[in-house]
Amino acid sequence: MAVVKNLFLLLSLSCLFNLAQAESNTKPDYHFEELKSVSSIRASDVNGWGRINDQVLVTGRTASRKYILVLARPDHDLAFSTALGVTSNAGRVAVKFDEVYAGNSTIRVGNRIMMIYEVKGSDAMKHARALFELRDCESQKNADCSSFTKAVEDTTVPAPKQGAAQ
Repeated sequence: MAVVKNLFLLLSLSCLFNLAQAESNTKPDYHFEELKSVSSIRASDVNGWGRINDQVLVTGRTASRKYILVLARPDHDLAFSTALGVTSNAGRVAVKFDEVYAGNSTIRVGNRIMMIYEVKGSDAMKHARALFELRDCESQKNADCSSFTKAVEDTTVPAPKQGAAQ
C-alpha cells in the first residue's frame, strides 16, 4: 500500500512539474531590439502611470518622453490600484535593483523592475504598445495574432535618413 501511495505522489509531482514547465514556456519575452533600453531613470520621472498589461507599466513626466517598465512577474493588484509605489536609491530607479508595488494594497509586495525602455513621441509609444500586445498574443496557444501583427506594421516608425543635408 505504501508503494502505491509513493507512486501516486511521484506521478502527481511529475504532473505538477510538467504543468509548471509548460506555463513557463508560454511566458512572453519582452526583449525588443527596436526599443531603447536604459539602465535607470530619475525617480521624478515616475509621475503618472498606466498599464499595458499586468507585467508592463508606462510612466513619464512629459507626453513626449515615456518609460516602459517591465516587471519580473505579473502583478494583478496593479489593475485595481490608484497609486504606484516605487523604490529608488539616490533619486534613481534602477533595473534589477528597484521594485514597484501597488500603492493601495494592504500587503505591499515589491515586484522587481527587469527592464526599462525609453520611448520618445506618441507614434513611438503606439508602436511600442503594439509590440507588447503582439508578444502577449504570441505567447497564447492557438491565438490569431494577425490583427496585432498588422498594428505593429501600421505603427512602425521610419528610421531617420542617414547622411541628410544639415
